[in-house]
Amino acid sequence: MPVSGRARLQEPQLKYNSLGGDVSAITSTEAVTCLCLSDKILALGTETGNVHVLDYSGHEVRCLKLHQGRVNDLSFDKAEEHIASCSNDCTVVVINLYTEEKQQFTYKKPIRTIAVDPRYSLRRTKEYVAAGDDSVVALSTQGWLGRSDYKLYEGHVQLVRWAGALVAWATDRFVTVYDTNTHAQLRTITRYPPARQTSSAAGAGTGAPPAPAAAPVKGRASLLFGENSRMYISWPDCIKVARIISVDGAVGGTTHKVEVTSEFYTDYFVLGVSPFGEDLAVLTYPTLSELAAREQAAAEEQAQAEHSEIVPEGTHAASLGASSGGAHAAGNTAGRGVEAKGARTHAVEPGQQPQLRILSTSNLQLAADELPIAGYGSCSHTDYLLVPSLPATTEAATSSKLLKRGWWASLGGGGLGEALSAAAASDAAGNGDAEAAGSGFKAADIESMYFIVSPRSILVSCTRDMNDHVLWLLDQQRFDEALQVAEADRVGVQAETYEQVVQCYSDELLLHRKDWAKAAKLSRRLLKDSARQWELWVALFAQASQLPKLAPHIPTERPRLHEKAYETVLCSLLVDQSDHGTLLGLVRTWPNGLYSVTALQDAVAARMARPGGDDEHMWRLLSLLYVRQGRPELCLAVLLQLRAPDVFDFVEKHALIAELSGARASALLDIDEEAALKLLTRAADQLPPSAVVPAIQAAMRDAERSGGPAASEVWRKRLYRYLAGVLSADASAAIEYHELQVQLTADFAPGKLMEFLAASQYYPLEGALTICQQRGLVAEQVYILGRMGNSRQALHIIIEKLGDVPQAIDFVRSQCDEELWDYLITWALGSSETTGSLMDHAGGSINPLLLLRRLPRGLEVPRLRDRIRTIIGDFRTQTSLHEGCNAILHSDCMHLMQKLYAEARMCLRCCYVELRDARSAGAVQWRRSMRRCRGAGAGAQVWARDGGAAGAAPQLPLPQGRAGCLAPAGQVQLGSAPGVVGALSVRVWPGHPPRVERLAPLHAWSDWRHLTCGECGE
Repeated sequence: MPVSGRARLQEPQLKYNSLGGDVSAITSTEAVTCLCLSDKILALGTETGNVHVLDYSGHEVRCLKLHQGRVNDLSFDKAEEHIASCSNDCTVVVINLYTEEKQQFTYKKPIRTIAVDPRYSLRRTKEYVAAGDDSVVALSTQGWLGRSDYKLYEGHVQLVRWAGALVAWATDRFVTVYDTNTHAQLRTITRYPPARQTSSAAGAGTGAPPAPAAAPVKGRASLLFGENSRMYISWPDCIKVARIISVDGAVGGTTHKVEVTSEFYTDYFVLGVSPFGEDLAVLTYPTLSELAAREQAAAEEQAQAEHSEIVPEGTHAASLGASSGGAHAAGNTAGRGVEAKGARTHAVEPGQQPQLRILSTSNLQLAADELPIAGYGSCSHTDYLLVPSLPATTEAATSSKLLKRGWWASLGGGGLGEALSAAAASDAAGNGDAEAAGSGFKAADIESMYFIVSPRSILVSCTRDMNDHVLWLLDQQRFDEALQVAEADRVGVQAETYEQVVQCYSDELLLHRKDWAKAAKLSRRLLKDSARQWELWVALFAQASQLPKLAPHIPTERPRLHEKAYETVLCSLLVDQSDHGTLLGLVRTWPNGLYSVTALQDAVAARMARPGGDDEHMWRLLSLLYVRQGRPELCLAVLLQLRAPDVFDFVEKHALIAELSGARASALLDIDEEAALKLLTRAADQLPPSAVVPAIQAAMRDAERSGGPAASEVWRKRLYRYLAGVLSADASAAIEYHELQVQLTADFAPGKLMEFLAASQYYPLEGALTICQQRGLVAEQVYILGRMGNSRQALHIIIEKLGDVPQAIDFVRSQCDEELWDYLITWALGSSETTGSLMDHAGGSINPLLLLRRLPRGLEVPRLRDRIRTIIGDFRTQTSLHEGCNAILHSDCMHLMQKLYAEARMCLRCCYVELRDARSAGAVQWRRSMRRCRGAGAGAQVWARDGGAAGAAPQLPLPQGRAGCLAPAGQVQLGSAPGVVGALSVRVWPGHPPRVERLAPLHAWSDWRHLTCGECGE
């Protein structure tokens, strides 16, 4: 479809470069006539008759002087050992590249084309097919009697090719496929169908064959055996694709069938065709009609641009787009130039620039590039050849291997800008499922490579990769897409290319567009971990007063910039009040050590002194800097001034409870009452109520002066809640405020007053009684009177004000006062109802006889008999329980006393005495007193150690001199004993001597409690 002048320039599918190495030296002296490729090497034929063998980098391996005239065609066998050439000197030469074996065959006329048997190295027949000016296609084979030529076809042939067992030759009207195994022709594919269309209009622009009156367009045919048993055929106005099908024969063996899968006729001049994945790569030459259409389209666009006074984007590619894309997409050329009249023409003139088009098999143009061939002005359409990278089935694999070797770089291949002309463009978009970063670029399904041969140069065309795509995007100044693709494919994009993207994009944003916001947003993607580039950007943004936009993106680690860079950024955020929030966020997130805290604090203080600097963000920043300096108490003052809700967490984190004395405690309550109460009550041991209550009372007085009683009442309730929280944790805390708490509890929580009165012992009873009397709290009055010892008055209040007999009974029972019982009974006997209630609730607490004796005569008490029976039963039960409990208590006491006595008697069952002679350190004796151990035999009264006194006692290997430190019973000094001169050191051991196994020193009485006798085990 036509390309509009305003359309974005489409990206080519291929990249181009001239084959380097020794090719320039060769083409400077010899004109290239043909090219043949193998897996490892390529061969060039020249006008002078030389065959140059080159590697894929263009370096000459060897030069073969095989002919005296122009070399017309070359052919490699499959093993790449032999190469066959034909020439105008009427000779065919087959030479072994490794053994120098050479065969030369002479014909009567020049040979124009040759194809050597792919199995030439393996077969004895050494066959090849050649055709020349004698108009004969001959199969030359080696037999027993010599070489023989078999005629396969008689007529003028332009091209012969051999693949496997199949030979194909092309004339200007048809292509014939011949099977060398069966020696039979498989099929002849004609250039035009036998029945031509009778209407020339029907053939215009539809890919149909030309009208009957039109003669075949003169030009060279192209024939290629490709992958997947495909055969590609082209004439100047026609392209056909055939498929070779293998069929099992009826009597064994395999035969082949050829069928045409795609064919179409063109309005452009075709020079050659090759596969491009599933599509076609077609070498074309511009016709006169194309040139006219191109000029007309350029004139129309120029007129449109002048009319609208708008310079369209991509105008430099409009000429090629209009001609190659618009004129040939799907063959739609009706109504354009001379073709509008239905006359098909392929007239050409020398000196035009050839094109490489990418077409689908349905003739839909996907891309078109004008080829940057040096010296194309002196060439004609017959001088160009299209040679794919490898013939037959090895093409794709070899192309991939060559690309992986990096041979393209050895050619000096660079960006597309040096290789392509400014007018190179593509007119049709490819499939969008493999687009790179939404740029429209579609990576090729396979890696293809083509050689475009001209007499004085060889152009190499290769599929473009992601690196080429990125470079092309840079040339088109599509920096966003280039960066996105380079980041997504760091393997396919070279490091140098990525750096180029970053540099170009940075220059575009900072120097040309001045788009500081977008540059800051992309800074992390562009600069990565380059500290030098980051510091350079900080300087550039600072010069433009745009540092606030870059500040949130500056890294703090990997890389870490110089301290001055961070300080510059922070100070730049102090200028504008709208940036203070950003500054606060950076200081919060940036770690310590990036900048000088003291310098920043001085700058903040100076800014706060100026207009617009005294805002919440600056105060917050100042408090944060105080913390960074290790002065949290100053930060606390700022947070309290700001009434910040996070002050509570800050106090706990930095252990600043002691700093809350005075007005700070009331300030906390004013910020968040619940959180403050929780904090103050939990920390009452660190911040005593004596430091908090005065502050709350002061705030209460201030509130009363400023807001009246209602405001003061709010603080009174806060005071109550604070004291209630403190006293609930420790009833003995804040004893000086217990009386105040009685009053506050009576006002704000009278239901909890009784609990507080029972828990506290530090409030004045008279004052508490007065408070309860003022507020009519009867139960609390009774409790206080009871504590004051005024039980009769308390009972009187229960009886008179409450009339609650059960409560009165409980009160009297708790007081254990007979006079109260007498008072209660006297009051209850005043009426039958109170008497009955007393009988119902007294239970076993009242002696039934006492109650019955005091019943007034004539007093009618309902259910008197039942009630008396109940009282008597309860009294008996209670008496029985008391007697049983006393018996159990007496028995337990006797048992425990006996146990104590027995243990006391056994505590010193036997005593051992150590006798140490002061005159001899080695003489130590053990003597036992009281009674013997049950396990000792007769006469075992003396225990000796270290060769001391003789006896039947066993040796006890205790360390000498340690027995003294082990003895917990103390040491007694005795006087002289009979037969012993000097004093004796006596040490008393309770129980038995220790076992032999217990050698470790014992240091306490508890250790000796677990020792047993060495003989009896007790």
